[in-house]
Amino acid sequence: MLKYLYFALIPFVIISCSSESQDTEESEMDTISPEVEFSIVGFPKTSTSNEPIVVSNQIEIKIDARDNGGIAKIEAFINDEKVGEDSTAPYNIIVDVSGYNSKISQTSKFKDYILRITVTDINGNETSEEQVIYIDNELPLISDVSLENTSLINGSDNIITFNVSDNEGLLKVNVHINEILYSEIFDEVFETNLNTLELADGENILKIEAVDLAENIATFEVLFLIDNAGPEINIESLIVNSIIDETIIIKPEITDNYSSIKNVTFSIDNEQQLSFENGNDYEWNFNPENFDTGDKLIKISAKDSLDNESILELPIQIFRRLVTINIPENRIDNGMKIAVAFVSRMDGTLIQSKEILRDDRQIIFNTKEEFEDNQEFMLSFYLEENPYSNTAYISTHQNLTRVNPGILNLATPKYLQDDYISEIPTSNFLSNDYIISNGGRYINGKTYNTSRTSAYYGHLNSERTKFEIATSEWSPQSPFEIFYLYMNDSGVYKYKMLDNPISEGSFLDKTSFTTENIERNYVNVPSGNFTFYDFILEIFAASTLQDDLMNNYHQIYSPNPNIFNYDQNIPYDLNTTFLKYKHTFAWDNFYTERRGVPIETYEIPSVSINYSLEGNKVYINTQFSESTLGRIYCQSTDLNPNYTWTITYDTKKLNQVIIPEIPDNIFHTVTEAQDNNTLNIFAVSLFTYENIADYNTYIQKVLKENNEILDISDWFNSFTNSSTQGPQYKFYGRNQDFPFNNY
Repeated sequence: MLKYLYFALIPFVIISCSSESQDTEESEMDTISPEVEFSIVGFPKTSTSNEPIVVSNQIEIKIDARDNGGIAKIEAFINDEKVGEDSTAPYNIIVDVSGYNSKISQTSKFKDYILRITVTDINGNETSEEQVIYIDNELPLISDVSLENTSLINGSDNIITFNVSDNEGLLKVNVHINEILYSEIFDEVFETNLNTLELADGENILKIEAVDLAENIATFEVLFLIDNAGPEINIESLIVNSIIDETIIIKPEITDNYSSIKNVTFSIDNEQQLSFENGNDYEWNFNPENFDTGDKLIKISAKDSLDNESILELPIQIFRRLVTINIPENRIDNGMKIAVAFVSRMDGTLIQSKEILRDDRQIIFNTKEEFEDNQEFMLSFYLEENPYSNTAYISTHQNLTRVNPGILNLATPKYLQDDYISEIPTSNFLSNDYIISNGGRYINGKTYNTSRTSAYYGHLNSERTKFEIATSEWSPQSPFEIFYLYMNDSGVYKYKMLDNPISEGSFLDKTSFTTENIERNYVNVPSGNFTFYDFILEIFAASTLQDDLMNNYHQIYSPNPNIFNYDQNIPYDLNTTFLKYKHTFAWDNFYTERRGVPIETYEIPSVSINYSLEGNKVYINTQFSESTLGRIYCQSTDLNPNYTWTITYDTKKLNQVIIPEIPDNIFHTVTEAQDNNTLNIFAVSLFTYENIADYNTYIQKVLKENNEILDISDWFNSFTNSSTQGPQYKFYGRNQDFPFNNY
């Protein structure tokens, strides 16, 4: 309400007359008083109003004075106290009234102040004019503001209420946002609505400005926060169209600049799976096995305390993981031109293939098709040698499942290199003398002990004047403490041990070989018409437990074919000075590798195996039900380049084995043979093991970690039907799972 009128200009016109009689002659001296008008800035120009003017703090007075002789000075008085003066046109006097009391304490009414303007001309004539003023130095009071400091608001409807009062009256009330006029209030309803959608998120300042009639200005400022945005959702563990085939932890980072997190939900294909109320740790152990395979949409929704919502949508693909293959460094030998792994359905059709690069340390096979845990598949490895031979080596393991093996860890390679030769002068050796000396894997022999870190091989030169020892390893130093040499001529077994390394100036004399600690033992074999090539007996020995652990075995016995005479009691010689022993024994279609020394009698059941190939199916007929697994051996006979393919299967489940398709990116004679149904199957073997009763156990104990069989089982037996021709080409079923082990 307006309690007082406003004046922009208050004119006061004074016309003075001489006090002398009009009939006297005008004096030469100027006695006419000046004319004067004045106004207070900010008030209406009203010369007729006698209403008091309410002023505050400071007043600016503009004076219009006229006199024929000239103005000497203009003075301003309040209650006869001089408060200002000006003597130069245009005349303007500013008076500070902030020190004056506004009201009479006893009545609380305004105190009258007389503002007088006195104009004096150069002759001393004066003219004065007065104006009653009220001085109001009290600011308006702004109170009861409903918006508290640092309040957090959002949306379009936010009614802010407050009260404004003044001792005399208000001129105007405005609301500013960030120093910009937001609303004007023209009545006594002191409220405004903040539509935060028109404003920026974050810190904002609301300022209420109240101006009273005396133009005293009061302000009230409130810092408030606007939050119209939902929480920010970030996730690093997933990208768009990620393939998920194993349990993962989906842990988004959810933050909000201004509000707390109220609720987080995880959904897949619009079906809520998990919800969190408040908190700051949001994890979803996402198991793809709980959902069907195919394209899915993961949705993460987050709401803050103001119910602002953000939604992150991530399209994914759910697959079924079949197998993970971990590959050690240097597993792919430099002699290999290409290495490929592929998985197939049990009907032989291809699911997926991947090339194994030399830098690969892991490959994963999975499929978008639904695959149950117990649904079986095949895993194959294809290795092809460099262009000098292009020979292909293939292994296939059938009857695998997603849980067995689940993870396959290929063994660290153990390469053998003949890169160091020691020569020792000899004496007393005859031209027909023969020394056998090898440790670990003996590549050139009829059979070999299983993988180890290095090997050695020794022999007499053709002139029998030198004995040469070649170590096969990464460095000249062999891990063996000794080299073992033996002779088995004319039925007399003698041996000698040489220190490793060979000392300078060493000399090898035939007479230094000894028979000390040699025992003659016998192996009983079944009767029948057999030759030397139907028989194998080789013995290996380790000096220490560490040698046994590292598979550092010396070959200490093999029979001499030149003196072999078949008898049901076959003799052999055993050096008893060693700590640990292994041996291999073969008779007819029976083959075994075992820990320990040979036993006196081997129980060799009569096992018949018949097989035939029709298309890509191998039909196997046998009455032997005790076998754990079978192996089918395919090998080219007249094709160039050659191939060798070993297919391992569960004999308890299959008597009809399907040979899988070869991926289209492999071009080789084996591909043509497989496509034309002309693969050559030259052998089928059945295997039994000590403490491995079934195929699933074999996968877990041996295949999964690519273990050496005699590190897991004390023995294994195999029975083979081979189509190889000629006695010297007898084939025996050895326990080798992957083609990598050849290199």
